[in-house]
Amino acid sequence: MTAILSSLLVGALLTASITLIIPSFKGKASANDAPIGVVATIFPVADILSQLMGDAAHVVTLLPPGASPHTYEPRPADVRAAAGASLFVSVGAGLDEWAGHIARVADRRVSALVLAEKVTEAGVGRRVGAGADLDHHDHHGIDPHFWLDPVIVRDVIAPALADALIELAPQHRATISSRLAAFQERLTELDGWIRERLAPIDNRKFIGYHDAWQYFAHRYGLEQVAAVAPFPGQEPSARWMADLISKARAHQTGVVLAEPQLNPQAAQTIAGELKGTVIVLDPIGGPFIDGRESYIDMMRYTTEMLARALGS
Repeated sequence: MTAILSSLLVGALLTASITLIIPSFKGKASANDAPIGVVATIFPVADILSQLMGDAAHVVTLLPPGASPHTYEPRPADVRAAAGASLFVSVGAGLDEWAGHIARVADRRVSALVLAEKVTEAGVGRRVGAGADLDHHDHHGIDPHFWLDPVIVRDVIAPALADALIELAPQHRATISSRLAAFQERLTELDGWIRERLAPIDNRKFIGYHDAWQYFAHRYGLEQVAAVAPFPGQEPSARWMADLISKARAHQTGVVLAEPQLNPQAAQTIAGELKGTVIVLDPIGGPFIDGRESYIDMMRYTTEMLARALGS
């Protein structure tokens, strides 16, 4: 499958004129300070990049609204976008493996930043489904949903993105540094608000759709007791669902999470058996999705939905 995908992407690239890819994308910022081209695989990362760079960068998100990064299949347009960019940012750790194929096909000279590597270096990665801190430097074993912890974003992700942007556009160092400090302050405020909003909740257990919310739960004292889908994009078996229902009853929780990027039917079935509640949490958001139009808005939306469901 990888070979076929790479072949198709190469063909798409070869049939496109590089001069017509994305006219507004430039290489390293020139004397006239034309915006530099930056590509991110998912919206939350793209939004953080925009917060740091403002109009000095043209940021493109590859994952379309409503799509899941776990199951997404790249398009020729994604190769063209990457080929016209100066920086290509992916999450890594298995979330967006398709990004590596795009980056290799597009242009080996494009600067690539894999955020999972920065998270691992900082020692804040968490093992997939294990609930334990990662204590080695193999980023393939970590849960890739670290952007759902605003403290990790503040202390690791945002600074790593700022460093990459400054390397591309050193003439904007002061502006990027200033915007980074302001964004980090907003993330500190967000962290405090989330803690305050979730503090009164007694029943802090929930059933995730998949292991997307491990970082958030660990940061704010919540507990995911089980996951509906054993793997993203894979429908659970009848036995898996029966075991999950038994486990949920043992933990006395009926709050089941669904995600707008994935089929909610299994979550609805489980909630029905438990006489519980399905709530939709969005780990991706998007520029035209009400209440989730920025990274911070998305995290506030997540907190509010969980607070209402768990509090009731």
